[in-house]
Amino acid sequence: MHYVRLFTDEIDNAAACLNASRAAICKEVGVSLQQWRALAVIDRMTCALSISQLARQLRRTRQSAHSLAQGLERAGWIRLCPNQDDRRLLHVEITRRGKSILSMVDGQFRAWLLIMSFDLSEQELRKLIMTLRSIRGRVSRARDYAPRPPLAATLLADSRTADP
Repeated sequence: MHYVRLFTDEIDNAAACLNASRAAICKEVGVSLQQWRALAVIDRMTCALSISQLARQLRRTRQSAHSLAQGLERAGWIRLCPNQDDRRLLHVEITRRGKSILSMVDGQFRAWLLIMSFDLSEQELRKLIMTLRSIRGRVSRARDYAPRPPLAATLLADSRTADP
């Protein structure tokens, strides 16, 4: 059980370090981590994305996602377009400026990751890749099945309704 605890701590620490590094890069570029995440979700979609769909992807409330989208639109990084079938509904589209911001953050983050790995041998890289793929697969399979304690679920819901 001791090694399981060490393993989970290392996964959590690695995720926190990656998140902090991406947040620092975002700040340097002039975008918040939440704005970057929203731009990344919007850019990945192959069809028009509604505010509700954006909220689900970001695991935020619709109201919080709408507020975030309005800020992104004011910055010129996305466009909010009325749905052709129901003009009350809005769709989100990324702009060239939004793609540019996303590209800057992603490019700097990838460069940082490359710098981190420059001194690893090919064999070390292969082992790390296999280990990370295994961890990613386990996380992906278990993500939606992890039980949430009532207090944690309440705190999470409260944080989602807070303004970005």
